[in-house]
Amino acid sequence: MKRLLLILGVACAAPPREVRQEPPPTVQEAPRPPPAAVPSGPQPMSREKFKEFVHAVDEEAGDAAKLALIKSAAAHDWFTAAMAGVLIDHVVHRENKLAAVPLLKDRILDRENAFWLYQHFTYREDKAKVQEMLEH
Repeated sequence: MKRLLLILGVACAAPPREVRQEPPPTVQEAPRPPPAAVPSGPQPMSREKFKEFVHAVDEEAGDAAKLALIKSAAAHDWFTAAMAGVLIDHVVHRENKLAAVPLLKDRILDRENAFWLYQHFTYREDKAKVQEMLEH
C-alpha cells in the first residue's frame, strides 16, 4: 500500500513549474541639483561678523582707538558701501569721520554705491572732500 501511494504520489505530482523571476524594479534617482555656486573673489564681512565688529568699535574709547580698529580690520576684511557708512557713523568727530574714508575706500566691494557715503556727512565741504577721496 505504501508503495502504491508512493507511485501515485509521484504520478500525481505536477511537473515543476518554471518560475520566472522578474528583475527588481529600478529605482530612479531624483535629478541632482547643480552644485552651489562658489563665490569667486573677495566677499564682504558676514553680517554676524560685522555686527560683532561694530560692537567692538563702539566699545573703544575715543575716535583714535576706533580708527585704529577700523584700519586693522580693513587690512584683511572687505566691506560694502553700506557697511562703510555704518562704521563712519560710529566715529564721533567730523575730522575723524573724514579720516575713516581713506581707510575704507579701497576695501569697498561695491564701489558703484560708494556715493552713499556722502549722506553720512553733514557739511557740503565734507561731502566734497569725500568725493575727492573716492575719485582718487
